[in-house]
Amino acid sequence: MMRKSFCFYILRIVLILLISGRFIYLPNSLLAQQNAIPADEAEQLGEFEDGAAGAEGVAGSSVGSSDSFFRFSVLTEMMALRFNDPHPYKQMTGSKKFDDPSAPPQFLGDSSFRINNQEDHGELQPILRPLPAFSVEYVLPLDFFVINGASFMYYHTSTALFDAVVAFQASGAKSTIPLIKMRIYYDLFSASVHFLNPAEEGVDIFAGLGVGSIDGAYEGGFRGRIENDFVRTVETVNFSALPVPFRKVGLDVNGETFGLRFAVYTFSRAEVITKNVFVGNPLTPNANKRINFDGLILRAALTWRL
Repeated sequence: MMRKSFCFYILRIVLILLISGRFIYLPNSLLAQQNAIPADEAEQLGEFEDGAAGAEGVAGSSVGSSDSFFRFSVLTEMMALRFNDPHPYKQMTGSKKFDDPSAPPQFLGDSSFRINNQEDHGELQPILRPLPAFSVEYVLPLDFFVINGASFMYYHTSTALFDAVVAFQASGAKSTIPLIKMRIYYDLFSASVHFLNPAEEGVDIFAGLGVGSIDGAYEGGFRGRIENDFVRTVETVNFSALPVPFRKVGLDVNGETFGLRFAVYTFSRAEVITKNVFVGNPLTPNANKRINFDGLILRAALTWRL
């Protein structure tokens, strides 16, 4: 059921992007038609002036479509997070309550979720941690066989995973359900090729490769008592993995200034967590010592061209 609705929503997002792109592109087309010079007035200009103006217009459009530019995402959202291996919580605990590899991502605006802020800084500078998701991209139009552009991008995003959200069907004594809270940061650098001109209005398709950093922290333990004895107390662990290779493909719908983007980031196998607090606990006999993050991120964004 989950997989069916997952694909269904992907198709809906693509359809919305295509329809929205028509609305972004359409007003500029209507404006061009409205400002067009009638044929009888154009004849009165003369051959020389008409030829000079035409040459100037062609030169202007050529320059505008070949200049490099910067593009920012002013509104970006992680639509879904899915793992190819079992969900990290399933790897960490071996619990069947975490069998589903996907869970809705939560974002850092939730004030009820805090993890050791003084230590949770990972490999990169702490200044990036409180920032909302964003990206900055340098785009260079090209003309090389089927490749019509190249781009280089930095993308920062973050999410939080909660045990109660991942374990949709959790049941039984609360003390036997593993308690996990995890905060994850992604810092991704990538290069892409574009198969349609990224400087022109309309639809563009791109694909690329990149490397990134995945880091953050988690809290792990159990709730309450079991057989009148306190189990292991909750422990905080930082984790980090660098470099993590990934691939991406996506669709842009570009307007004159703003556009829409839908992209899929696919991560190769990456050993991210090397210390698992659940290893050695009799309540989690199937816990893995090392935890892998591999899977995909679905991203939607509103882009702004400078």
